[in-house]
Amino acid sequence: MDSALILLYPFDDVNQDFLERIKTNCYDALPGSFPQLEVEDTALAIPKQGYVEHRKQYRASAFLTRLEEESPRSIHAIGLVDEDLFTPKLNFVFGVAQPEGNAVVALSRLKPQFYGKPKNSNLFELRVVKEILHELGHIFRLRHCDNHCVMRFSNKLSQTDLKPAEYCESCYTDLQAITQNDLER
Repeated sequence: MDSALILLYPFDDVNQDFLERIKTNCYDALPGSFPQLEVEDTALAIPKQGYVEHRKQYRASAFLTRLEEESPRSIHAIGLVDEDLFTPKLNFVFGVAQPEGNAVVALSRLKPQFYGKPKNSNLFELRVVKEILHELGHIFRLRHCDNHCVMRFSNKLSQTDLKPAEYCESCYTDLQAITQNDLER
């Protein structure tokens, strides 16, 4: 898969200006060899067939399938959706990625308001950047990391808040090597 470009796809009513800010903030943590991030202009429809009524959540896999259908096969895509997602093994996910494929980030649980707290746009955007960087790492075959690193596994929002919005030296070096090798192919 050509990794010279990664598309950020909004689902439904995710704001374009918000995505542009997120894209800009992600670049600060990425190696120079990293592919270009671009925000897709057209929002994708939420895959209604992925909704599970008794859970009041969507299957994350439905969004990954939608991204596969929409994005060119030669590039990676990350979808951002303001819904609550789950996988068969987890009650909820902040995001999920397919190695060498696509990813989706669920925005709803990253918002302080989800937990009855006041709106905090800066905190919310920082959490989104961390989750995108984490899922980008998985797309490029990085595993979870035990260091103080964005690739550290987050099972709770407090764990997301504690980790930095950057890769540790080891993950950064690995990501730089992977993306450089991909560009040379």
